[in-house]
This record gives sequence, C-alpha cells and structure tokens, in this order.
Amino acid sequence: MMAGMNVLLIEHESVTTKGIRAVLSAMGYEVVAIVDDADNALKIARHVKPDLIILDISQYGETAWISSAEKIRGHGEIPFLLIVAPSWSNYPGLAMLPPQFDYYILPLEEEKLQITINMVLKKYALEIRLKKSEERYRTIAELGDDMIFIVNRERVLEYANSVVMMRFSSDSHNSDFKKPYDEVLAGELIKSLDNFISRVIWWGEKIHRQDQVRTPYGIEWYETLLIPMKSKNNLVNAVIVVSRDITDRVRFEEKLREKGIRQIEKNNEQFQILNDQIRNPLQVIKSIIELEENPYQEKVLEQVAIIDSIVTRLDEGWLESEKVRRFLIEHYHHGNPECREKTGLISH
Repeated sequence: MMAGMNVLLIEHESVTTKGIRAVLSAMGYEVVAIVDDADNALKIARHVKPDLIILDISQYGETAWISSAEKIRGHGEIPFLLIVAPSWSNYPGLAMLPPQFDYYILPLEEEKLQITINMVLKKYALEIRLKKSEERYRTIAELGDDMIFIVNRERVLEYANSVVMMRFSSDSHNSDFKKPYDEVLAGELIKSLDNFISRVIWWGEKIHRQDQVRTPYGIEWYETLLIPMKSKNNLVNAVIVVSRDITDRVRFEEKLREKGIRQIEKNNEQFQILNDQIRNPLQVIKSIIELEENPYQEKVLEQVAIIDSIVTRLDEGWLESEKVRRFLIEHYHHGNPECREKTGLISH
C-alpha cells in the first residue's frame, strides 16, 4: 500500500459511497474529493493529481455507466477502478465489461479491496513501463534511415515509421495503422514482400533477402530482414520488417566489378603482347644456337628453355584471368543487359 495515497471517488452521495469512503480511510487512503460525473472528475484529477480514481457504478443500470467509465479510462493518466453491484457477478453484468476495466464486486471487505487496489496499481505501473518502452523503441526506429514496419497475424499494419510512410504510403494523409497493411502501403517492394510475410507468419522463419524493384525514379535495390515476433507458445503474433535502400551500394559495387573486368581484359591484352615480344626473338636465338656448335650451346639452350617455361606460365595466367572475367560476367551480369532485369536475390 502507498502511504498517504490520494483517491478521487466518483459517485452521487449515497450510503454506498460513504461506506467506500470510510473503508478507504480505514485503509490509510485519503479521499480528496467526491464528484458525480466524469467531466468534473477529470477537471479535479488534473488539479489534485490523485493516485487512484474509483468510479462507483453499483447504483447505475447496466449501460448508464459506460460513457463515464470510458471517458475516465480513456484519459489514461491515472489508475482506475470500478465498484460494481453483486448482481454484476451474474451474466450479463461482467460480460459487458471491456477487458481493460478493473473492477471490485460489493460488498466491501477491506482485505479484498486492498488486494484489488494493489493489483490495479501494479497493472498501471506495468502499462506505464510498457508505454515508455514502446515510445523508446519508436524513437529509435525514427532516428535511422531504415524502413521499419510491423504486420500482425491478421495482416494488419501495427506500426510504420516515417521513412516507410514517406516512401510507400498509399495516402500521405493516412496514418491509421489499424488497417490491412496492403491498404496503407503500396509499391513494388511491398508487393514483393507479401508472400514472405505470409511465410514468416505461418512458418516462423526469419528471412533475409535482396530485391531489385522498379520505381518511378528508376531501378532500386533493397535489403530486407523479416523477423517473427513469437508468443510464449511459439505462435507468431506479428512480423517486424526492416528494409534498407542499398541502391547506391549496389551501383558502386557494380562499378568496381566493371572496373575489375576492364583491368583483367587490359592485363590479358598485355599478356598476349608480351608473349609475342618474348617468344619471337627467343625462337630466333634458339635457331641460331642450334645451327653452329659452340662450347656454350648447351648452356644457352638450357636458359632458352627456362625463359620459355616462364612465358608458358604467363600464358596460363592469361587463361586464369580469362576464367575470372567470364565468371564475373556470368554471375554478375556485366555485358549481359537481359540479366540486369532479374529481381529477388534471396538468402535465408
């Protein structure tokens, strides 16, 4: 129990209200005010900032309380508790209560009420921590250039950061995330990810992929990670999609590969020229030495053979370079315009 905790009580002055106030006082709480409607309660709450608001609906009909209760609960800044009549313990009373409402069923019992209040306060503290955590992660999600959005199991968009909305929102004025994600987001990348979002939902697998997509601004490349969010029973509740525009990186790497191939081709050309420049005079020297015997003939022919073997290795180097060049062309599509249109390089 919080020492000196202040309570705001909402109800008409009645025997029940006086009883609630007396029990709360006996428990060490201070009832700072008793008001009879939600509007006055909110005004006083903003002024005195109570630690708990209690709304006694035990004298109301089954539906008369809904407007006031939802207005107070929707304010969301102060823990909130309903006091309900014993008749509510039977259907349809409690069945009408939305799951976010905490309640206490009369009659008043100090120990039971204390347990209920403690539960409400702990639940509220947990909600505040969760809200702050969500706000922190949302702030982090907004800091970078990555596109981040969350799709739940029903394929409803739970969250999308501003980068996603600027690039892929089908309506720049629409910020309603509680809709099917393919109604809020549009574009070739979103379409290309649709099947993979389904795979993550149904199979729980993490997927990493690259996509080449057409946009009004030309061809763009995206690297995307799809991560399952699982419950305790290992059911996928949602999918976090983190995507990054890697167009500049891909284009830079293509330039490097193209430059590498051009250098290999230049080297090959030089190898061929060098081959001719060495082998031709070498053959002449060999022929002259073989025509006339002299004490150095064997030694000279031996050195000629060594030089010839070196040139042979140069030839082999040219062949290896040509293999590398053809490999780059085949696998990275340089020099093959048709291959540049391929999309969806996938890895898991």
